[in-house]
Amino acid sequence: IREGDKTIASIKVYKHVGWPPGTTPDPGIDPTYNCHGYAFGAKDAPGGPYIIGTDHDVKTLLKHLYYEIPQRDARPGDIVVWYNADGLVVHSAIIKEVQITNAGNFDPARTTFKTKNGNYPFRDGQPLNELRKTYGYGYRVYRAK
Repeated sequence: IREGDKTIASIKVYKHVGWPPGTTPDPGIDPTYNCHGYAFGAKDAPGGPYIIGTDHDVKTLLKHLYYEIPQRDARPGDIVVWYNADGLVVHSAIIKEVQITNAGNFDPARTTFKTKNGNYPFRDGQPLNELRKTYGYGYRVYRAK
């Protein structure tokens, strides 16, 4: 991560180099990038796609390139990051459509995401209520600086 001509932070990215000989992946499986690789742009980076694999790397990106916003201010293109009970990053996705309730929170049935869940195929429009089943309710919203 650069600020002007100075490097201020760096992250590790990983590249999938193929399946072991004699193995056949399940149809639709795509290990070339993960949720963080998609949400933070490594899928389309030069030489990519890449996997961004660690909690530290995601938190480094957030610290230097994003700022947290309240749900009520979210808009398409913002990133939502899920955390487990220990505060570790477990998932990230890009908001596709956002609907806010009167209480200022996401409407879980009508707020949708562009997301990649592990090695599974990319989903364009997965509702929040489905993502909560896998990743829980511990998430925050971020916008690029």
